[in-house]
Amino acid sequence: MPQSRFRFAGALLLLFVFIGAQSSEARAKSGLMEREESEPISGLTRASLEAVAAERLLCRGMLEAVNDLIELLERSPVADAAFSGALDGALGSWPRRRGRCDAAVGDLDEGWPRSVLREEFERILRLWARITDVAEHHRRGATPTELRQAMAAYSDELVAWSSWLERSLSFWSGTWLPPSERDGESCLDKTENSLSSLAAFLWTQSSKPIRQRSPDDLAEVESLLTQAVDALQGCSSPLPLDGVRAGLMAGQLDTLRRALDAIRSNDDQALRQAMDEQQRLAARWGRCRTEFQRGAPSEDCQP
Repeated sequence: MPQSRFRFAGALLLLFVFIGAQSSEARAKSGLMEREESEPISGLTRASLEAVAAERLLCRGMLEAVNDLIELLERSPVADAAFSGALDGALGSWPRRRGRCDAAVGDLDEGWPRSVLREEFERILRLWARITDVAEHHRRGATPTELRQAMAAYSDELVAWSSWLERSLSFWSGTWLPPSERDGESCLDKTENSLSSLAAFLWTQSSKPIRQRSPDDLAEVESLLTQAVDALQGCSSPLPLDGVRAGLMAGQLDTLRRALDAIRSNDDQALRQAMDEQQRLAARWGRCRTEFQRGAPSEDCQP
């Protein structure tokens, strides 16, 4: 069987990427990449970050579309009828995925969460444009030079996305919350913040070309994973919701370890599986938290 012409730097983990609106949000949009981590965002609250969890989750389809197209290219060394049909299906489903995302967040109040969602959405649109360009070049039998140029444009966009991803995940993990929002953080809160930062670092490593992955960085991830596991085991869980949260966090740490192993062995399929499981656990936590708030937790949301 002919070898695939496509080798991507792992799977794209784009932990919940979405849309916002235009207007005065440009100030926040232009400031996140340059903002010092020691400079809290006035008025930002943990509640405002958690309030958009449903919108972020609903828009996961956009992330899946990018990853699915990457996987299609990797397994399609020949642009045959099956590839063309699958590509048409991917292109046809994209407007619906994007539209659902748009509708979900269109009514969000202006502010930093909405601004960050918007910039993430715009960056995903650029990634989608670049990867679909690669796919169309492949379908029409472009010359190796043309295909390399399309791949290079995609790679450049991916590098820009990787830098943004680390900053974005730090934002959602609460890096820029004011001190008043950090007062009274529980053991589970602190451990979850560490887990989010660790995930951001690991996913950034996964998006780098293999030759750019540092063994020292991966060793640091492993050490931080061990520390996070120990920290979680030291947290008490007096309330039922705490028990659910601790159990799901333990599952997330396990998926991160499996993702680390996959990165080390260059196993893209195992990496995607770990990423998917990470997404499922995050979605389950959001659902369980809502169910407990309503006073009717389901069987899946029991400690």
